[in-house]
Amino acid sequence: MTRFPSASDWTRLESELAPAEEEYRRQRVRAGGARELSDAEHETLVDRLQDAVELYLSAPDELRERMRAFFRGTDFLARRLGYVFARGREAVETGPAEGLERAALLALGTQSLGDVPNDYRDAYIAIGSLYHTLHRRGVALGPLLARVALLSSDAPARGAPGSTRDFLATFERSAHFRTSVAPYLDRAELPRC
Repeated sequence: MTRFPSASDWTRLESELAPAEEEYRRQRVRAGGARELSDAEHETLVDRLQDAVELYLSAPDELRERMRAFFRGTDFLARRLGYVFARGREAVETGPAEGLERAALLALGTQSLGDVPNDYRDAYIAIGSLYHTLHRRGVALGPLLARVALLSSDAPARGAPGSTRDFLATFERSAHFRTSVAPYLDRAELPRC
């Protein structure tokens, strides 16, 4: 029997993530700013963030909203979701074919959980690159974008004009996709932006 994520799963993860955000906030106001994480601390943090994204992707609506609210109140952790996106992207580039969909969902889940945690133009470029790589590997990203869009907030996004739901659902109709991704789908690489 499959176990569905619960609020207690998130409470445990939240209690592991919150101290990293608090420490960052304390340190950033000091001379010299916040210290860099050691490699081991960084990997542990990214592992916990990946756990959060995976939980988010299968969580019920109320829990997803609670998780988004937590990340909306963060700076350090929301930006670190980019490392989880990078893990998903790396798995799409080099992983086995049977893991491509899961890896793409992981990457897209970071955008949904963080309500486009960085500037939307950066998100367009990152998702466009993911789209191109999946296309080259024979997987359509469109249905996965639609799937994650349905999980996303319809409130104004943190880093995009409009909602995260609309941002993901309309990616294939965006000017960025039309001009910077679609014309190059059959080429080995996208042009540099």
